[in-house]
Amino acid sequence: MPTSAEMWGVKLEETTMRLAKGTDYAYRILMLVAMNDDRNLTVESVASALHLSRTHCMKIIAKLSNNGFLKTMRGRGGGLELGKEPAEIRMGDVAKVMEADFGFVECLCPRCEDAPQPDCPMFGGCEMSRLMSKAVKQFVASLNENSLADILERSKNTPNLVMCGCETGRGTPGKADELSQSAPVSLAAD
Repeated sequence: MPTSAEMWGVKLEETTMRLAKGTDYAYRILMLVAMNDDRNLTVESVASALHLSRTHCMKIIAKLSNNGFLKTMRGRGGGLELGKEPAEIRMGDVAKVMEADFGFVECLCPRCEDAPQPDCPMFGGCEMSRLMSKAVKQFVASLNENSLADILERSKNTPNLVMCGCETGRGTPGKADELSQSAPVSLAAD
């Protein structure tokens, strides 16, 4: 199965940064929910579509929900919906929430922003931390130039994307609009 980078024509040797898998999945979850705005997807259907464990999927959904990107509804007829309009969901804002830190160098880690690093004899006035901090800000600003609506609009064949892991009632992979909505969303632990 080709990677996302291969499907989009990105050569991995051309990329030098990598977001955490949780951030990648957060983007995918938001896209799936937005593409299915006429019905509430369940945690189970999203986890199945993305080949994630239900527990891991719930952790990502909880983080997105706690930060206003998603709304979760429990009970019969419950599910997931966007917490904001797609045009209001900025990709950089999602990355800032999902990434543990953008500490490309130790002195950018959140635990040590204002404290000198004992492992680095250059703390205090080193230009490297300022350079990396500026790069992170520009990276997030670049991501924020795009909203979820922009991504969906530019994605090829968005209405026909298949949620590969989800099955129709016939036991075959189905498009989002064919999928049965079975279990209600619950963010409670397994």
